[in-house]
Amino acid sequence: MQDFSGKIITVNGPIDPNDVGITSAHEHLFLDIRKNHLPPNEDNLTVAEIKIWESPVNLDNLHLARDMAPIRDNYLLNDKKLALKELSEFSKFGGKTIIDVTSNGLKGDPVALKEISEILKVNIVKGCGWYQKVFYPSDMNKRTVKDLTNEIISDISVGYKDTGIKSGIIGEIGLNGNPLLPEEINSAKAAAIASNITGAAISLHPPVLIEEKHKILDIISSEGTELNRVVLGHSNHLAEDFDSLMSFFERDIYIAFDTLGVVRSIASNNPDAIVANSIPKIIKEGYLDKILLAQDVCWKTHLKAYGGAGYSFILEKFLPHLKKLGLSERDINTIMIDNPKKILTFNKPNK
Repeated sequence: MQDFSGKIITVNGPIDPNDVGITSAHEHLFLDIRKNHLPPNEDNLTVAEIKIWESPVNLDNLHLARDMAPIRDNYLLNDKKLALKELSEFSKFGGKTIIDVTSNGLKGDPVALKEISEILKVNIVKGCGWYQKVFYPSDMNKRTVKDLTNEIISDISVGYKDTGIKSGIIGEIGLNGNPLLPEEINSAKAAAIASNITGAAISLHPPVLIEEKHKILDIISSEGTELNRVVLGHSNHLAEDFDSLMSFFERDIYIAFDTLGVVRSIASNNPDAIVANSIPKIIKEGYLDKILLAQDVCWKTHLKAYGGAGYSFILEKFLPHLKKLGLSERDINTIMIDNPKKILTFNKPNK
């Protein structure tokens, strides 16, 4: 396969790493995660519950949607015009690159990503691999690690299906755990092997349990993959468990605080403030060069059009708050430019 080492692969082809600019490390522009939000007891719903599930998100039910009520429309992003408008906010505030980790089974739209990238002049790096069990293909339990590895390699070297649009990162690899299933372990192994062969990095949607997060890292490492090519996503909650957080930094991985902006402010007691307050401590421990930030936009209510903070929350509100906490412009650039650049730049393949 082609050697992409030293390059970053976007939906519009390779770019020089110095062109990456300010980067949001974990986002979605198009996806369908309705399977993850089905109503409880879906076979015995009342007429009222069915009406709520089938209704589009609107002013009458927005309060329910923001509370994660089972409203299927909230969990579907498929409007290209809206995506273009929302991402333009990221660009307006200085954003240059989006890592779109919409993996296989989530019904992403690589062609639309390419079109939006061309219009806005925003780099978009597309993910690949498999998300959680509910989104697996029906024959996932029959696919070997080699089968899975070959598909990831094809997405990177040839392109997704017949689009010719190549992936530039492996993930997000979805892992529920508790317990880890054989298919999940195979998916992680395939990601690791494909990373070795292609030089691409891996972005994980890890299990919740601390011990299972470490186990997945052990599995990836056992395939010969350097853990400095791995991003542990959805780590905001670890800001409240500093010892556990340090146990992951000590393994030389990248930590992504990537669900910022859900509550749209930095009030002193909200999760974003807790993450913000942890960052100076992380820097003091010597891990500035391992921090990544993102918003993980994946519901309609995350979008500005529906009252959310959108793709620009970090640039508008979070970074100014970090500066108030004492971070320098150089610190900010390390987090938002240098760290994503390192993770996105392909390594020399290790076959």
